[in-house]
Amino acid sequence: MFIGANPWPEGETPVIFLLDAHQRFDTNLLKRCIAEHTSSGRAGDIVALNLRDDRKPLATHALTTAIAHQPEAIVAPLRLCWTRPDQITKKGPRLTEILGGGDGSPPSWLARPLAWRHPDRLHLTCGEPGSLRELGARFQSKTGLAPADAIEPFAVFVARQAAIVMDIAERQLIGGRYKVPRYVRQSIRNNRSFKAELLTIANQNGKPVKTVQAEAKEYLREMISIPTRFWLDVWAKLCSIFLGLGYDKTLQYDADDLERIRHIVRNY
Repeated sequence: MFIGANPWPEGETPVIFLLDAHQRFDTNLLKRCIAEHTSSGRAGDIVALNLRDDRKPLATHALTTAIAHQPEAIVAPLRLCWTRPDQITKKGPRLTEILGGGDGSPPSWLARPLAWRHPDRLHLTCGEPGSLRELGARFQSKTGLAPADAIEPFAVFVARQAAIVMDIAERQLIGGRYKVPRYVRQSIRNNRSFKAELLTIANQNGKPVKTVQAEAKEYLREMISIPTRFWLDVWAKLCSIFLGLGYDKTLQYDADDLERIRHIVRNY
C-alpha cells in the first residue's frame, strides 16, 4: 500500500517524525511512507506515540532521546486519518465504531484488509512542523523552565503541541465539528500562575501542597470532558432529531457568515 504525500518538511534540517499511532498497522505504514520519500544525507528520527487519548500518560522516553540527539531538529507530526463512506456519514454513527476506539479508525484486525479494499478512506495527516528552538521558547515562556534543564517535561510539551496541530490538519478533512479541547487539564496544572495559586491556597488552609494539587486534579477531571468522534456524531444526530421538531425544515442563515465560521473552526 502506498500513500503518495511526501511527509518530509522542506529544507535540509534534521527531522524528528512524531507518529501518532496506537496500532502496528499505522506505525508500519507511516514508517514506509517516510522511507519512500527520504533523501540521502538528511537525518531523520522516528518516534511513535499514542496521542489521541488525553487520559493516558505519555511514554516520552524515545522522544526525549531524539530531542537530545537532534536539538536543532524540526518536529514533523504525522498520523493516519480514516474517513467514512458518504452513505454512512449521512445516516449517522454506528455502534460498531466503538470497536475502533471511537476515533473513526477501524479495529486493528480490520485495518489492513479495509485499507486494501477502500484505499480512498485512508489519508496521511501532516501537522504543521515546528522547530525545537521555537517550541523551546514557547515552553520556557509557559513554564519558566529551560528545555535543557527539564528535558522530560519539554518532551511532553512537544508531544502535546504535535497532537494539537495534527487535530487542526485532520479537521480540514473530517470537518470542524470534531474540534475538541486537548490536554486542557495538563496545561492548567503546569501553568506557573496556577501552581502559584495552589501554593497560596495550601498556605492559607494549612494543607500540604500535594494534597491541594490532588484536589485540583480531581476537580479538573470532573469539569473537562474528552469526547471522541463517535460520541460527537451521536450528539450531532440527536441534536438534528430533537431540534428539528421545533424549527422549520428550511433554515434561514447568511452563507458568507457560515463559511467564515467554518474556516475559523477548521483552521484554529
